[in-house]
Amino acid sequence: MLTAIASNKSKIPVIVLGDFNDVAWSHSTQLTKTVGKLLDLRIGRGFYSTYHAQYPLMRWPLDHILISPEFRLKKAGTGADFESDHFPSWAVLTYEPKLAEKQKPKEPNDEGWKEAKKQLKSTDLKSLLDI
Repeated sequence: MLTAIASNKSKIPVIVLGDFNDVAWSHSTQLTKTVGKLLDLRIGRGFYSTYHAQYPLMRWPLDHILISPEFRLKKAGTGADFESDHFPSWAVLTYEPKLAEKQKPKEPNDEGWKEAKKQLKSTDLKSLLDI
């Protein structure tokens, strides 16, 4: 949630990526996207399951690439098994700030902010973002 709040407050475009250890449809990932004002590049494009690489019947998306609206997706996918429990994720993005208005992320509401702050309440890091 700290990353989502930093993204929301950022004055420059943001790319957040990595292993969230959380599926794309979970409440916490949805809250991260909303509070961070980020877009999930998979929406409308595919499932991109990245975990578990060794079990073909049990796979789901735990790795995410979230972008601010200044970016456009050219291509995305998952890489080959390289003996990890995750498949690598990749994306080719273009920076097109003039088109940002055409793909607006969901804005956080008061309840979303309240929940984000509640998640941070147990940490000493919230002072870093002046929330």
